[in-house]
Amino acid sequence: MRFEILEFLPPYGPMPIAVTEDGSSYYSAGFPVRFFRTDGTDWVGNFAPGSTKYNEVLPLRDSAHILVIAGGICYVMHPDHTSPVESFGEYYVNAIPMEDGRIILQGNSHLSIIHPDGTHWNTGAISFWDFKELRVKGSIITGLAMTYTGYYEDVFVPFTYDIDTKTLTEKEYIWE
Repeated sequence: MRFEILEFLPPYGPMPIAVTEDGSSYYSAGFPVRFFRTDGTDWVGNFAPGSTKYNEVLPLRDSAHILVIAGGICYVMHPDHTSPVESFGEYYVNAIPMEDGRIILQGNSHLSIIHPDGTHWNTGAISFWDFKELRVKGSIITGLAMTYTGYYEDVFVPFTYDIDTKTLTEKEYIWE
């Protein structure tokens, strides 16, 4: 085991280490995760959250790195180090692990694909602000994407995205 998600910051022992996107101080209770170093010691990271309520920790299959999602912000961490290798995003609300080791992250308007080695890319905008009914079969993602109508109503239209070719192969647009 390389990590443990904690329900609360530990009340005793060494102080948790604030993990932020820019290395700044963070003094609130965030998303606490304990990491186990290769030398047998451990440390607790207090991850500064983004703008959503989505928290998750996912190991990367072909890497020693671990993906920590704290309130929608992604932190790529190595258990031996207290600073992120990389941080990105802010509005992620779901992660879909694939059989081939890739991870699909659902943002508000786009999807991000994390490869097993930790490299990643974004699809570009597919939705105006939200998705529904995301499904993955092989390399094809289908679902409903919110579209902009100019009115105060949520309208969702079907879309299909191929993550191997990086193409949006079907999307209905409604412009009223």
